[in-house]
Amino acid sequence: MTALTTAVTNAVVATYDFSSFHTIVDVGGGNGTLMAAVLAAHPEARGIIFDLPHARDGTSAPLGRRPGETLRVRWR
Repeated sequence: MTALTTAVTNAVVATYDFSSFHTIVDVGGGNGTLMAAVLAAHPEARGIIFDLPHARDGTSAPLGRRPGETLRVRWR
């Protein structure tokens, strides 16, 4: 699924206007590829990713965090 998400991420971020949302939820968000791209485009937003624990495998760094900033993504 990661390969599919990677292939469509730019199109999703360019097509959908997430700017009116303060919190964005990605159900089945896997390793957070899509959420990372959405939060990069909308720095005022926070994210929640719902998925099974093994889906976080391959996540190399806390998503949505810039230096000096609090965590912007919660895993559930």
